Amino acid sequence: MDLSKAVDYAAAKNEPNERVHIVQADISHPAFRDGVFDLIYSTGVLHHLPDPAGGFQKLSKKVAPGGKIAAWVYGLQGMNPSCRLSHLTFLGGLGPRLPRSVSLSVSWGLATVAEVASRLTGRGRLPGVRRWVPEQLRDFALLPFRLKAKEFYNRIAAPVTYFLDREKLRGWILSAGLTEVDISPTKGRGWCARALRT
Repeated sequence: MDLSKAVDYAAAKNEPNERVHIVQADISHPAFRDGVFDLIYSTGVLHHLPDPAGGFQKLSKKVAPGGKIAAWVYGLQGMNPSCRLSHLTFLGGLGPRLPRSVSLSVSWGLATVAEVASRLTGRGRLPGVRRWVPEQLRDFALLPFRLKAKEFYNRIAAPVTYFLDREKLRGWILSAGLTEVDISPTKGRGWCARALRT
């Protein structure tokens, strides 16, 4: 389920699979009855909502008894410096106010710098340097240039971005009446929260 036109791409890629159903819907008004899913997994969505806690509550109601929910979100606690830099946290919310042309230009510029750096370090050109490069930057280095630019653009132009902490996530889960709470850091990138509907 997604609100954007990404559902068209996802539907086309999954067309041969009769067990996959792609639905275009707003997370604030999910197009499903309560208590119908054995597993709900949300990745990289809640932290871009105007009301992340409200979005989590809406999703958690769709979990069936005995079912689980897992959500991955950005978090600054434990986020390593290279990840903070790649998430452009230093912009302090300026990004969404920039004209689209400026955001695109900045994205392509950052992608160019990242491409040069990744060719020197992340792809093993300088093996002695490679061991000092954080894992997520090595992963980022493997992305095609165009995808690097899109990643930067998404981080600059996102209208809202929240960096959540472990206790806030725990509060969401407990207020939804879920149990067996597990909140784990994800390699300095954020948090993965898991819980059970009893």
